[in-house]
Amino acid sequence: MLKRLIAKLLGFALLALRVFPVKKRAVVFRSANGEKYICNPKYITEYILQNCPEEFRIIWLFNSPEKYEGLKERGITVCRSNSLKAIYYLSTAKYIVDNIAPVSYIPYRKSQRVINTWHGGGAYKKGFVDEKDVTKNRLTKQMGSTDYYISSCRVRSELIMNKWGFEEKQILPFGMARNDMFFRPTDEVTSKVKDALKIPQEKGIALYLPTFRHYVNGPDLYAVDCEKVTGALEKRYGKPFVLLHKLHFLIEGRKTILEGEDAVNVNGYEDVQELIAAADVVITDYSSVMWDAAVAKKPCFIFALDLDMYIEKVGFDTPIEEWPFPISQSNDELCKTIETLDMETYQKAVQQHLEALGSYENGTAAKQIAELMLSGK
Repeated sequence: MLKRLIAKLLGFALLALRVFPVKKRAVVFRSANGEKYICNPKYITEYILQNCPEEFRIIWLFNSPEKYEGLKERGITVCRSNSLKAIYYLSTAKYIVDNIAPVSYIPYRKSQRVINTWHGGGAYKKGFVDEKDVTKNRLTKQMGSTDYYISSCRVRSELIMNKWGFEEKQILPFGMARNDMFFRPTDEVTSKVKDALKIPQEKGIALYLPTFRHYVNGPDLYAVDCEKVTGALEKRYGKPFVLLHKLHFLIEGRKTILEGEDAVNVNGYEDVQELIAAADVVITDYSSVMWDAAVAKKPCFIFALDLDMYIEKVGFDTPIEEWPFPISQSNDELCKTIETLDMETYQKAVQQHLEALGSYENGTAAKQIAELMLSGK
């Protein structure tokens, strides 16, 4: 009762901010609930900075803004989340761009536009859009203020309209801005990643990106045998490999999950897309990074130690049997799959999969979103 009363009083107080006009060229960005400068909001920002910086005032909200002071030198306003300034910016910016769900306590005006870019492509785990998920009610409420949802594919669009009640006109079939890079050469990105992580340029990279589970996240679920897997990769590709591993941002504060001379914890490297671009091979369990790997034309292997449990607790929108990515439920099986995968057959299956899901990816998502905002729609 008290919380509801406080929320109502806050709502009334925030209405007073409507005396300030909506700034037509102001855009507020937030990613990973204010934790990082990553994902689709980052790549939309980067496109604007490179192509039309004078057209927008860019504001980023961070929980720890002191970590991102360097962005100010690029003309970006950096603001602390939930501060009075943040509330002012959210209440007066023409566009609010978020990759999870917009701040729910702001009474957005009809002239404002909330753009949800989401943070995963394809249509794999049911996650936050299914009744089994423990956060469904909270997230559904937050999604209620969304004006536009950026979709990666036709099947995702259909799911969002069915499960969150969006209208077709709210769905923008642009693809993911963070995947635009995969439609251009990425040699410079690969060199950048290897230099930053002190990996010799001649070494191959396997990137292990397991997903978040709301039911359990013990180390046994991530038990990739680094020595065996890098050995299989070296046998397959004829060069030494390192195995980079990065946890989901909700649990990345944990200690390293893999051990071995060639296992490298890259939780501190924020940009997953750059890691994918640099990788020769991607390994995951049920993370939607498999979609990014498919768009990037990188071999992707599913390492699923808790498959039955995951199906019971979470489930899939696209049955796992229809995925083109080879599935392994043990380290020995994973190594054998790496060594024997027929790449020609695999790539054909991936292309058919992208077509079956109705991929919108074409390398122009950030451009299309910037043009939408320039139009004032």
